[in-house]
Amino acid sequence: MWFYNRTAGIRSLNELINVYHQTVGHNSNLLLDFAPDKDGVIPDDQFERYSQFGEFIRKCYGKPLNATSGNKTTVTLMFSPPAAYVDRFVLQENQSLVFTVPL
Repeated sequence: MWFYNRTAGIRSLNELINVYHQTVGHNSNLLLDFAPDKDGVIPDDQFERYSQFGEFIRKCYGKPLNATSGNKTTVTLMFSPPAAYVDRFVLQENQSLVFTVPL
């Protein structure tokens, strides 16, 4: 929906989390489907839902579990003390490095 429609409703927090993992979690963009009303105001229910969604993302991914070390072929992630439970992790690579192949 690309325009305000008072009767359209909003996604549940669980739906937003699933969409987040299926888009951002697969290296894609997530476009949130909220729109200001005719006065340029975000409705209270949308504001509350997206605030909850932001809190989920900050709580889930806001603090690294630990840092890694590696040698280009093997990466090691050590936990001290061992993590009690990890149900997901984010793997990020440094894409600012430029590798050239000699001709």
